[in-house]
Amino acid sequence: MRQSQYAAQFSRAREGAAAETNQLIADRYQLLEEIGSGGMGVVWRSFDHRLSRMVALKQAKLPDSASSQKLLREAKLAAGLQHPNVVTVHDAFVEGDGLWLVMEWVPAFSLAEMLVHGSLPVPTVIEIGRQLADALEAVHRQGIVHRDIKPGNVLITALGAVKLTDFGISRSVLTDETITQAPVVGGVPGYIAPEVADGVEPTRAADVFALGATLYAAVEGKPPFAGANPYAVLRKTVAGAVTPPQCAGELEPVLATLMRMDPQERPKASEVRPLLTACRNGTSTDDLPARPAPTGARRSGRTPRWNSFRWTTRRRVQAGAAVTVVVLIAVVVSVVNFDGVDGVSTSPPAASALSARVGVGGDVRAVDPCPLLDLARLKEYGEATLDSDYGGFSRCDVVVERPGGKEIDVKVELFDPPGSGFPPEGDVVRVGPFEVSRDSYKGGECGRLIHLHDGYRVDVVARWESDPDQSDLCAIADTATQVAVGVLSASGMPRRTTRANSASLARLDACTLLDAGALATVAKLDTPQVDPAFANWDCEWEDSASSTTVRVRFDHASPPDGRDGKQVRIGDREAYVGVNEYESDSCQVKMVHRFYTDPRGSRSAETVLVLMSGPLPSDQYCAPVTTLADAVVKKIPKA
Repeated sequence: MRQSQYAAQFSRAREGAAAETNQLIADRYQLLEEIGSGGMGVVWRSFDHRLSRMVALKQAKLPDSASSQKLLREAKLAAGLQHPNVVTVHDAFVEGDGLWLVMEWVPAFSLAEMLVHGSLPVPTVIEIGRQLADALEAVHRQGIVHRDIKPGNVLITALGAVKLTDFGISRSVLTDETITQAPVVGGVPGYIAPEVADGVEPTRAADVFALGATLYAAVEGKPPFAGANPYAVLRKTVAGAVTPPQCAGELEPVLATLMRMDPQERPKASEVRPLLTACRNGTSTDDLPARPAPTGARRSGRTPRWNSFRWTTRRRVQAGAAVTVVVLIAVVVSVVNFDGVDGVSTSPPAASALSARVGVGGDVRAVDPCPLLDLARLKEYGEATLDSDYGGFSRCDVVVERPGGKEIDVKVELFDPPGSGFPPEGDVVRVGPFEVSRDSYKGGECGRLIHLHDGYRVDVVARWESDPDQSDLCAIADTATQVAVGVLSASGMPRRTTRANSASLARLDACTLLDAGALATVAKLDTPQVDPAFANWDCEWEDSASSTTVRVRFDHASPPDGRDGKQVRIGDREAYVGVNEYESDSCQVKMVHRFYTDPRGSRSAETVLVLMSGPLPSDQYCAPVTTLADAVVKKIPKA
């Protein structure tokens, strides 16, 4: 067992001391890395040893009563929000002189990070807006004004879910409890509503304006009120001097509606999603009515500068309007067609010509699954080691060691297209240009299946090697899926840079190693159905009449030993005969083809597995499967 990097005992936080990497907080939360900071404090990616899960810990930056009041108020307000588009707050506590907020860990890009590399396509921004509108509706229903909606507080997960975070300056409307006690403007210049910049207390309508400003930034690549001097930006905001959008296209009238000067004329949060849905579906929004002000309401008397020419502005198609960084393509595209809600199937934008036709293609034996895994991303969950020789030739694995020496195996494996008309398994969502089937956690594992455009599939599975606990394996599987989709979208299916060793089983065809005569006389398979797997490295013969199955499979992994069965010699091969742990009523022979040193410098072996299973007790299959193994050996060249 590898030595865990988390095995050392960490001392408790010293009273008044700054937090440090690997420090243990409250006897359970291990600080792994600082992932953000701001006026309200520092955020750490952390591991909860009690529940074996990743969390985000927000640490109060200033150990004074005012900061404590703000953070506790944030916890009180945010903890009441349980919504898929809002980051969940789990707990808040005091440690020494520090105040900590425990939040859901969301492996994601912020919208601000994505916009560093360019603006986003209109369909992507529409879907981001639809989900943000759902989040804001939930926030307002809870009686909360967020006050700080901006790209930095919008997270986008691997599967395209949008999550609103950071209620650090929120205000409860129902109780009139304001977190921010200091006389400062709530929000960030460039995104706040004109009335807030003019000194008016933020309202729900101000949140709607900030939502519109955030979507404006997403489609234009810059906020509606821009400038180097924040005071100048505030003056522009008060005056309503919105720079007319150049790339918004059909989204332009919706943005203008959300960002109307008069807060009384802006739609409610609950009305924003229908507007964006109509925009997505091609319904005209040019004649959206102004929202009437309540009787006696004070009106600003000003007309938004944008409105004076917004109907004549035409979209300018600009090169580079979409995200150009390869690793973000999958995340950006995934937002566009996340769930096909409202019964409308949307189409992802063309992130690249390649992404529309990704498949295995060419020589399937030249495909290399290992580049579909990323050690750096999986190290978020523990000590990670790549193992390219862990099982079949069509798979690659990363072993993640968790505290206490527990191990999680994260694998990607390639599969042939299923039979004709075979539907995708599990809950199906769109991630980038691909459909992905999602299995829920069960039996100590969680899986995702990426459906390529030529019918081949990439299986992504996170599973416990031993002693399963409460760790969120599905979060790990989602992270690995995001990486794989990013690689596939950017450069297609990876290829091996070198050919297999001339003596390797990877050059052979398992389906040619047993003929019809041997199957009929030894296994009693009179009319077997042949089912070859990826690259014919795995082949199965099944007789429906007798319910008997024979299988020949090539593997490469650690050398077999007594745990695989009784050691025997078959021809000139070292072999082990025993029951297969994954197949009831079966007997197998595992034969060593050749020993070699794997890329990690460990002694490994290529093996041939011959398996027989059916309705009889296991011991009745051991004699015939041994005879079949002898027939297989005679057809395999010596290593």
